Amino acid sequence: DHRGNPKFPGIVCTLLEDREVYAIQRLASDDLPLIDESTMTEGVIYWIPQELVKECLNELDFREKGGYAREVIEVVEDDTGDLHKALLYRGTPANPAFWNRALLDLPFAAAIMSVSQGPSGPNDFYLNSLDEFLETTHSVGAGNDDTTALASMAKYFQQHSHLYFLYGSGSNQHNQLLLKRPNNAPCLVNGEDAHESKEIVLCTQRHGKLD
Repeated sequence: DHRGNPKFPGIVCTLLEDREVYAIQRLASDDLPLIDESTMTEGVIYWIPQELVKECLNELDFREKGGYAREVIEVVEDDTGDLHKALLYRGTPANPAFWNRALLDLPFAAAIMSVSQGPSGPNDFYLNSLDEFLETTHSVGAGNDDTTALASMAKYFQQHSHLYFLYGSGSNQHNQLLLKRPNNAPCLVNGEDAHESKEIVLCTQRHGKLD
């Protein structure tokens, strides 16, 4: 809620294991092929002096108190290739605030991030800063296509669209609920009716034409 508020939460990033990403993507498609290789995440290793460890942990535990899990992971130092143990805070799928749809429905996530604001600032500033960081710092071919796509869509919404967030259910025979996408299939009955309330966004052009 630091990039949004309890009534309209924003979206921030986390780190997921390959198996967790695969399990979420399987919700949208039963035909997803098995993962053949592991992915890698780049980051920065911080060395904390022993006398500051307790103070740093107390501050991090408070900042990441929204359901983030502590994990000890193995990292590789670029310059030497040495292996180290590092402490990682991440939001896992078990976190009550974790939202599968943010991974499965990028346009919807971008719409939220284009307007959401919270105590830590606008959600789009967070997104654009993350995209710029990934674009300028990664060196192992780690793609950030989804982040770039989110940033691009958020900017488009801000420049060209009026967004209306609402819940919808009922007949979707003519796609009036905009649910005819693979990741929404579990919410539809016979490919048409939505029997459960579904979060949707209505996007209209600033000139008054429906996108």
